[in-house]
Parts: sequence; structure tokens; C-alpha cells
Amino acid sequence: MNFRFERKIALGNGDLTFVESFLLSHPAGLRSAYPDRLIRNVYFDTLDRYSFNAHVFGVEARSKWRLRAYDQGPWKTLEEKRKIGDHGDKFYLDPAQATQAYHHNQSVIVAERELFPVLENRYMRRYFHSPLWGIRVTIDTDMKYSRPSSQIWQRDDEYSAIVEIKYDLEKAKAGDDFIKSLPWRVSRYSKYVRGVRVIDGY
Repeated sequence: MNFRFERKIALGNGDLTFVESFLLSHPAGLRSAYPDRLIRNVYFDTLDRYSFNAHVFGVEARSKWRLRAYDQGPWKTLEEKRKIGDHGDKFYLDPAQATQAYHHNQSVIVAERELFPVLENRYMRRYFHSPLWGIRVTIDTDMKYSRPSSQIWQRDDEYSAIVEIKYDLEKAKAGDDFIKSLPWRVSRYSKYVRGVRVIDGY
């Protein structure tokens, strides 16, 4: 198990130039880590929305599953994200069966659960890291959601960006100090839960 903290900041309509300039001028010495790229996901859930409800009701130990691809490439991994309290881990699984289930709108068995494709989303991601502090920061913008395979995309106009701060357990103090220095508040946020609400209209 390789647990890490992952804290999120959901930003409303604001100046994204200020967000990036603030982060790049921070004493942590954040620098660009990778080129910007398009992230594409397909989220899977049970018929009774196990993952959705676990997040909404604040279940401490929960999981969610998603296919992930980068830019216009093929589906690369099936990820299981496990969360225990305020930290979690990822497990990478073969995406073949989940990809087939997505294309044919069928179920797939993962971790003894029957999962169905529920939501697609896509967004642009910028990557930053601080080798000195052991912190990684991503900024996600232009978030769009769709029902699986419908290709009718709905933009999330309520949030201009999602900032995620990630750091390993041994870097907890540095990560907490970094978050305390930011002018924004950390909040509970799930792209999956938010996307379901956007496409369902609530």
C-alpha cells in the first residue's frame, strides 16, 4: 500500500492567471512537471451507486473505479482509487474488459462487484511539483461531463478549476504547511459526484 494525501480546492469563476502565478511564486519552489494534457475518464459504479453514495454520505473507507486515457490515446488503465479517511491509494488493473464493457454499455466484474459505465468526463490538466517539499500540484480546467458514449458534453460553469495537492504520508507536515499558506480553502470534492449531478441536473 502506498497511501498519500490528496487535498482538493474547488475554485469558482476567477482569475486562473493569478492562481498559477501565486503557485509558481510560492517558497515551495513549484515548477512545471509535465506538459499540459487532456485527461479522459469513464467512471464505473454499481446499479445502486455504491461509489456515489459512499462519497455523498462521507463513508470513511470507500472505492471508485475509472478508465483513464490521455489526450486522444487509447484507454490506458483501469484504476481503483481507495480512500481511507483523508488519504488513499491507487491500484492499476488491466483495462481490456472495462473498455469492452464501456463500448457495449455492459457490466464488468471488478473486485467482486458488478460495475456499469455511468459517467464520462474530460478536462485539461497542468502539472507542478516541488522536489524540495515533496509536493505535487495539478490544476484541472475546462471540465466537461457526458453520459457514456453519448458525446453530448455539458460544461461545468460553476467551477473554473480544481486544484489538487498531493503528497506522501512522510511529507505530511510539509503538505499541511503548504495548504495553510494558500489563500483558498480545501473542500471535499469528487469529479465523479459532481459530474453525475451536472448531467442529472441537480
